[in-house]
Amino acid sequence: MSKSIKVLLVGPVPPPYGGIPAYVKSLYDAKLKNIEYVHFDTANPSRVEPSYREGKRNYSSIFEFGVFGSIKKILYILINFVSFTLALFVNRPVIVQVFTSSYWGYWRSWVYILIAKFFRRKTIFHLLGAIDLFYEEVGNFQKNLLRQSLNSADCYLLQSPGLETWAKKYSRKEVIGIWNGIDFSQIPPKLEGLPESFASLKFPIGLTIGNLSINKGSMEIIEALSIIKSKNIQISWVFVGRGDVQKYKKIVAQKGLSQDICFTGEVNELEKWQQLYHASFYCLPSYGEGQPISIIEAMACKLPIISTKVGSIPEMITDNINGKLISPGDTEALVDAILILAQNPKLRDGMGKASYKVFLETHDIMDLYSGLSEIYYQLGGNSVERKITKQV
Repeated sequence: MSKSIKVLLVGPVPPPYGGIPAYVKSLYDAKLKNIEYVHFDTANPSRVEPSYREGKRNYSSIFEFGVFGSIKKILYILINFVSFTLALFVNRPVIVQVFTSSYWGYWRSWVYILIAKFFRRKTIFHLLGAIDLFYEEVGNFQKNLLRQSLNSADCYLLQSPGLETWAKKYSRKEVIGIWNGIDFSQIPPKLEGLPESFASLKFPIGLTIGNLSINKGSMEIIEALSIIKSKNIQISWVFVGRGDVQKYKKIVAQKGLSQDICFTGEVNELEKWQQLYHASFYCLPSYGEGQPISIIEAMACKLPIISTKVGSIPEMITDNINGKLISPGDTEALVDAILILAQNPKLRDGMGKASYKVFLETHDIMDLYSGLSEIYYQLGGNSVERKITKQV
């Protein structure tokens, strides 16, 4: 190989916590042969945006903290574009890889791509949100802009074969589906004894990891548990993650579920994995997702999954094989899915083993790194001829 290829990763890293920051951080920490990573952080600091966000899937999210808060955010982003331009000159990357979600985050990320292209850098637009759902939710003007944005970069990365097929309908550029993965060697062992949050709860216990928010379906879970309790059926739940915990505790108390639901808030990695190891099943009834890392982690712990038919989740979860798939916002279907798993230990065990099989076959982070390396070698004009290999 010739000299290393410098890649500028443009995206957030923890904090804030979440799928995209975790993805960017793991990639930045990776040691890929002949690849040198540098990073440009797109996370808004706490003085601009508080750490807690509800996580709405629409443009109203920019006004979540009032008019003054939105003005601060817009000004910071404009200054951030100048900082990004300076980073291109200081770091002199060969490739600029931009990570994005939807709505405001998408358009902001597209500007990074356009700036990088103006300065003749090779670009990768890495779409980690539910881009297909985003496209369906907006009007014709934005659909036209989205189609333009899908023909601006040199390469587009999506999270699964299905999303790759979707993007190819609108893009004339290289489009590659590449599964998310986690590092098998970094998964901590299961410890003896129950996590503290499980101590006062009765099994079966459902688990959800992620921000408490409308987008993640937090209220649907609470409403489903309220309906289930009215049927005199005992099911407990643990919510792990940030959010307005006091607000949700108040709602839970009003529904008489305080003894059945635990909110842990943020936890460290070891604690998170212990929650996964001891849960009965995992549930993420989101309104919009790309390919959630939390679902991959749950499959690594042999858990059956309840989730929604959004993003690449239907390519990860096969209904009645390794979990249950429902439509976003369908509380009745969520109740049925929870009851089926809660009341059938043998079914949970079988689905959990099927989840683990999918995890082993599809979500090894080394496959992700291998696929990315091939892409970098081709875009970077490395002296050794390398053909892009689609790791799907």
